[in-house]
Amino acid sequence: MLESGLPESVGSEEPVVRFVFSSRLCKGGVIKYQAMLPNPKDPNREASVFRHGIEPAKDLKLLGEQAALESGRPLRGAAIIVVSSITEAGLTCVAKEPPARHAGIRNWPWIEGDYEAQKAQQKMIAAELAQEVTQTVLYPD
Repeated sequence: MLESGLPESVGSEEPVVRFVFSSRLCKGGVIKYQAMLPNPKDPNREASVFRHGIEPAKDLKLLGEQAALESGRPLRGAAIIVVSSITEAGLTCVAKEPPARHAGIRNWPWIEGDYEAQKAQQKMIAAELAQEVTQTVLYPD
C-alpha cells in the first residue's frame, strides 16, 4: 500500500484525471489533445495524472487546486480517463507518490535527434487519449 492508502499498482479499470491549467486547452467543454501531452522538459518523460474519478466532485476540485498551487498556474479543467485506454494506446500508468494519489503516464515516444518525428508520434497518441476521455470538468475563471 502507498502512503495515500491506494494500492501500489494502478488498476486497468481505475479512472485517472489529467488536470488542465490553460483555458485554451479546454474550450467548448472539450479537452484538446495538447492537454494530454507530456511536458517536453519533464526529465521523467511522462504526463502527470492523479488517481481519482469524478466523484466526489469536491475532492476532485480540491486535488486539482493543490496541483494548480504546486504548478503556479490556475486550474481550468480536468479530463477523466480509464487506465485501460492509456495502456491500449501503448503507454503505461504507474503510481508515483508523493504527492498523494499521483501517477505518471510513461513510455511516450522519445526520439533523440528527431524532434519532429517524436512530436508527431506523441501528438497521435495524445489525440487518441483525448478521444477516450470519459468525462470533462471545466473550472471557469
